[in-house]
Amino acid sequence: MTKLKPYFIEMLKIYCNYPGIKKNRMVSFIAMRMIKESQPDDYTYMDVNWIAGVLKVKVSLLSKRYQKEFYYTIQHTIIKQKVWWAVRFLVESPEMSIEEIASKLDY
Repeated sequence: MTKLKPYFIEMLKIYCNYPGIKKNRMVSFIAMRMIKESQPDDYTYMDVNWIAGVLKVKVSLLSKRYQKEFYYTIQHTIIKQKVWWAVRFLVESPEMSIEEIASKLDY
């Protein structure tokens, strides 16, 4: 497991201590950063349940907040990021097979 988890827990603590910022609102922004800053190996365990667990919120709250802020689901963002990594692998590592890329991205 990467160092994603402690980094984002600390980020949530810092942001939630700012006056006028509500934890529920920051959760969706931190979840987006978690997905965008993740590496391919992170996708073996990254899903909505894992992100909600890291941020210590209910899955339903995270899903609703995320969709309200970004107008699409958190699962959509995870899939979009996986596709981005797949394209990157195809371009930068043409020697990798489709099966290897799919395995690396947990498809």
